[in-house]
Amino acid sequence: MLEAFFFLYTPWNDFDEVKRYVKKTGLSNWHPVGTCAMLPENKGGVVDNNLIVYGISNLRVVDASIMPIVPRSNTQAVVYAVAERAADIIKGTS
Repeated sequence: MLEAFFFLYTPWNDFDEVKRYVKKTGLSNWHPVGTCAMLPENKGGVVDNNLIVYGISNLRVVDASIMPIVPRSNTQAVVYAVAERAADIIKGTS
């Protein structure tokens, strides 16, 4: 049923064409986050709550990649807050 509706209102003839088009033209929504998520390591996390990468000493990640989910706002504002917090953690004033 859905296929009939979909193809009625699009220029494609089959789903293989749609897949090729999406692979060729698909982009992110420009808010990539979560590639180094701050989560417990056993849940797939990469950094701890001090922004230190698990298993590597003296390496911190301080950017949008630590957010496990996309915030309901522009990511830039959240990154500013993360950076401010990271500065406090690094200075030892947290």
